[in-house]
Amino acid sequence: MRFFRLSVFRPLPPILSFFFGGMLLALPTLAGKMLTEPIQKTPKNVLFIAIDDLRPELPNYGAEHIIAPNIERLAEQSLTFSHAYCQIAICQPSRESIMVGLRADTTMVYDIDPNHTFRHTAPTARSLPEHFAKMGYRTQSLGKIFHQPDPASWTEGENDFYEGGENHYHLPGNDMSSFATRAPYEASDLPDEAYMDGKVAAAAVDAVQKLAEAPEPFFLAVGFWKPHLPFSAPQKYFDLYDHNDPASVPIPEGFELLPAKNGPPPQFRNAYSGELTTYAKGRPPFKEKTAATLQALADGTFTTNRQSDEDYGIITIDGMHIYPDDYSRRLAKGYYACVSFIDAQLGKVIAALEDPNNDGDTSDSIADETVIVFWGDHGFHLGHDGLWTKRTNLENSTRVPLMVYAPNMNGTGATTDAITELTDVYPSLLELAGLDAPEGQQLEGASFAPLLDQPERFHRNHAISMEHSLEGDYEHRGHTIRTDRWRYVEWRSTALDKLHLQELYDHASDPQENINLGENDAYRAVRDALQIYLAQKKVNFEEPIGTEAAPPEADAVTFFGGPAVGDTLQASFVYDDVNGSPESGSVYEWLRADSLDLSVKTVVATGKKYTVQAADAGKLIKLRVTPRSEEAPKTGKPVSSRATLEVGRGWLP
Repeated sequence: MRFFRLSVFRPLPPILSFFFGGMLLALPTLAGKMLTEPIQKTPKNVLFIAIDDLRPELPNYGAEHIIAPNIERLAEQSLTFSHAYCQIAICQPSRESIMVGLRADTTMVYDIDPNHTFRHTAPTARSLPEHFAKMGYRTQSLGKIFHQPDPASWTEGENDFYEGGENHYHLPGNDMSSFATRAPYEASDLPDEAYMDGKVAAAAVDAVQKLAEAPEPFFLAVGFWKPHLPFSAPQKYFDLYDHNDPASVPIPEGFELLPAKNGPPPQFRNAYSGELTTYAKGRPPFKEKTAATLQALADGTFTTNRQSDEDYGIITIDGMHIYPDDYSRRLAKGYYACVSFIDAQLGKVIAALEDPNNDGDTSDSIADETVIVFWGDHGFHLGHDGLWTKRTNLENSTRVPLMVYAPNMNGTGATTDAITELTDVYPSLLELAGLDAPEGQQLEGASFAPLLDQPERFHRNHAISMEHSLEGDYEHRGHTIRTDRWRYVEWRSTALDKLHLQELYDHASDPQENINLGENDAYRAVRDALQIYLAQKKVNFEEPIGTEAAPPEADAVTFFGGPAVGDTLQASFVYDDVNGSPESGSVYEWLRADSLDLSVKTVVATGKKYTVQAADAGKLIKLRVTPRSEEAPKTGKPVSSRATLEVGRGWLP
């Protein structure tokens, strides 16, 4: 199988011909076959590509202004995951989470600390590459993978190529040693290999050649540092974008807005907002709010579109740093240039799979023997709502790019809307490689391998992320649950004994999360139901959720909203279709449509909870609750394999 088909790619701008064009013309043409047989579960090589701070703002995610031909070509042969989420939006904790298949609450790694890794907090956990090594694979790490060294994972060693500020900057006067000499972006006339990621790509090409000759399968992890700050890359990548052209460098949707309406205070909003301010060289000055600005804030007409000389500067509003449009566009241009820079390095590594010996003869191609996983460790804010960088519990910070290629997959070039966590990568790669899970290790994700053949199938009903923040008197921990429609966020004390505040965003009408509905009583049913799911941290792999109620207990169904106190409801029980009537206490997954009506009960109110007590509850498999009223009931989606709630008044569809 070939990865690249030149005929389907849009024409390259002339500026690309000398560095994209030459490289791509050396790549083989794509056979592009679509097979009908399922993915074969046999040992395969793994190319594991990690990108730092990468937003899913890429061509295969609809961002046509991003010039990334190699990512596009990889997407043509992969499955793109449109709703993949990290479990914590900061480098080391997120990377350790995916590498051990556990959420951050389990690893207890919340920040960047070489003395606080999963080896300290979860010493019995076996990392993904470590397990592949135990199964006979050669494993090697190049670039940024774990963030901290982890020699136990790699049989062939690890090299992150980090040499301090020397690899970040090359122009005179730019230096990482102080805030005053840190530039947020740099464009030089040096070749790719002058920067860390160029060195990583060159080493990866050499590693593919050596590993391809070995008799054992390999797990090669390649981690690119950009587009992490500072946005430094060769000038030719900056030349691809014009920050004065909105079509080339568009201001993110909602950029001009203030922090979300009814949103939380800054200490709950962005624990890492100061990262960008540490790059002080060349940035606009901080400005006091003028009388006109204060009046605009008071009457709700303030925007970030401030281009006049007297108003040019950074204005701080409720802890958010609002940058002038021109400077914001220059920052975005630097970010996009780094994405294109990384794309070129990706192309070199993928080409090595097709021609490991780099001699023009693809008969030694190992693409048909290799699974490729392309992922970002977390998202990145580019100024929307006054937010920059990462470490929030919001969509722009937790949503990540994820693409997976496997030989003979049927979902080639497709996109799946299935909700996915990065914790799902560990069990998925085990299934694709035909390996068992580590004995005694409880993984918190679930394999998405079936999606590679059936992208439209259901995978999981929600993803969970979290953020741990230490800011002054506001030491707190935030958790968020994302369903296909809703994002619910709650912030508690670090001991989790005090609830500070709640957020709720409806992605059906507010995809940019501009309006917080967390305190809106009209959405109490949704908020409370999602709060229960978040507290239980359970994943129902069989049914979707959104506004539905909490999962039922064994002897009752608890739900929020819907019936009023005093409503009379009828309970119906559905029995097993295979073994006849179940014995007391049994729970069965297979149901049939006919039911046996049992006793009628009355709704009992306990605070905000309304509980229907079921007679003979030990035999309960599936409970259907219908109000005794003339109002036609609205039916919620199933909330578990054994309970469906059909309720009326007050239920939010």
